[in-house]
Amino acid sequence: MYFSLKSEMDHEDQETIERVIHQQRQLSKLIDERQTENCKKVIDELANPQVLTLFPNVLDCYLYPHQQSSPLLHAITKGQPEISLYLLKCGCDPHSDVNQSRYGSLKSSETKMSKSLFRVVEKSGFERVFKKILEKSDKLIVDKNGDTVLHVIVKKKLCSMFEIVIKSRWLPKMIKHVNNQGFLPMHIAAGSNFAQFFQIFYQSLSPLEVLQSNLYPDGQENVSSYMNENYDLKIYIQEACSTLSINTQVLGKKITALHLAASERTLQMVQILLKLGADVNAVDEAGKTPLVECLDQRGDKNISPSSASDLLQVCKVLLQAGANVNVKSNIRYSERRSMANDDILTPLHLAAGIGSRDIVELLLNNGANPSQLSGDIGKIPLQFALEQGHNEAALALLSCDLYPSGFLASHLDYAFNSLLHYADKCSAEVIGKLVNLSCPLDRPNVNHLRPLDKAISSRNTHFVEVLLNTQPRIVNVHLYQDPAAYPPLHLAASSGNVKLCQIILSYGADIYARPYGKHRAYRKAFKFNRFETGIFLCEQMSRPFSISEKEELLMQENTLRVVRPDLAKRLKHRLDEVPTLVLSCLDVIRSEVIKNHLSFKGIETLPVPEAVVKALRYQNIDCLETEQMTTVQIQALSTSIY
Repeated sequence: MYFSLKSEMDHEDQETIERVIHQQRQLSKLIDERQTENCKKVIDELANPQVLTLFPNVLDCYLYPHQQSSPLLHAITKGQPEISLYLLKCGCDPHSDVNQSRYGSLKSSETKMSKSLFRVVEKSGFERVFKKILEKSDKLIVDKNGDTVLHVIVKKKLCSMFEIVIKSRWLPKMIKHVNNQGFLPMHIAAGSNFAQFFQIFYQSLSPLEVLQSNLYPDGQENVSSYMNENYDLKIYIQEACSTLSINTQVLGKKITALHLAASERTLQMVQILLKLGADVNAVDEAGKTPLVECLDQRGDKNISPSSASDLLQVCKVLLQAGANVNVKSNIRYSERRSMANDDILTPLHLAAGIGSRDIVELLLNNGANPSQLSGDIGKIPLQFALEQGHNEAALALLSCDLYPSGFLASHLDYAFNSLLHYADKCSAEVIGKLVNLSCPLDRPNVNHLRPLDKAISSRNTHFVEVLLNTQPRIVNVHLYQDPAAYPPLHLAASSGNVKLCQIILSYGADIYARPYGKHRAYRKAFKFNRFETGIFLCEQMSRPFSISEKEELLMQENTLRVVRPDLAKRLKHRLDEVPTLVLSCLDVIRSEVIKNHLSFKGIETLPVPEAVVKALRYQNIDCLETEQMTTVQIQALSTSIY
């Protein structure tokens, strides 16, 4: 700008330019140094009519390159309200930064973009500056997101700036302006719990006693004082509210203010909106009501006790207002699923997934149907609680009085999962109730997984023992369904849980099994770097290793010398060990027990020492006590087995 001006003016005018630029540089320095009085003197010099004749925009923008485009923005940025006011008083245009060609894509010709108004709105002590800039506006000012200052004020709860806006002539346009996301200021206020917005704007639509009730203990005096001041406030409010409904939806999404307040679990805001006539059963584009929005908390992994309490109170208020407790809504899971992007759930499904027993019982007491199926794979609410390990919620839903006779025992979802398939994270009490309900213990799902397989994968040792003890001829460690899968001992080995491997071996698992021609369990453990589990399984094998197996284990020993020398020593000891006659005989006997009985239940009744029973169950590592067995004892044991 500076060089173009020099080319167009004569020598005398160029000297004036130099002088003006020098004064602007001086003003910039004084603003940085916060010298208010000296700033005013320089501003007076720049506001001289003679200077303004030559340079009409001398107060509106810097004539030389500067970080801030204008002295006003500079003063606002540096926190100088007095200098900002003085610039406005001297004729500074607060919206000189507007560039119509740059912002030509604005939705309305009645709006324009400017930074100064939005720079001021969040600064403390700039209330008078903010008011002055509003008065000087000739169009509605918005930012790049399409927000007016009212959107920003209600989002950040700027009460002092809000008082200025409601007395402004721009109020009717601001309150009805939709931003780029389709939100009105009303929607932003509902989501941010800015109750003052509704106290003021809906006096013309609701009784004054509603706004002066105990819902607003801090705002009773303010409500009356606003209306009694000598402004055209009442006219502005009535004009602003004349075409605006409390149930106005977000453009393109059909979300109402009540949806937004419910999703934030703000009890006060929900109560306000219901008092003002909000539709408690309004549905958005996915069919979600405010009650569903309130319960749809999938982003919260763990809900704190205080948050759960807020959730319960909001649910109570919505249900008292007549919310539909059995409404079905599309719930999107795109953030964690790739194949099925949504599900159709009821409020009870969502409450069970959250795990709050109080909310589950509240919904049940208000008529929620616990037998409704989800739209994805046909799960009932109880399965949601079981899947997340929410024991208290599951116990509330396990009452047989809630369902038709035999429903829980026979229920399978579309993937053929029984209730026990989902119980791998649950407590002993919940598992016991499911077993007592006669749920199928060994039924495979579409992936050929039994409840036992799920329990092993989750390392739930109690669940594993319950399943193996209940019906050992049906649920055992030898029968498995999927030709592409591994038997229970292999699953336990890959989990790295030694205790789980001990339990499964004690119930008769074949440690030498090669399912479908695949590898033994110890190799599965080493494959997943479960070194301790792999060594334990090797130590339990009394048969000699083949040449190829021994070579592989020697390589594993070399690796362990670096990372786990203690385990390397144990593996070397096992490789150097020569199986004894007693151990070989016990191995043969054990194989016969498995073949004839499929389990080791009742093995304690055999007329043999306790050490032998432990050896058969693979519960002792060294088997030292069994070395003392005689040939006669072994023969007697064989006779008992056969």
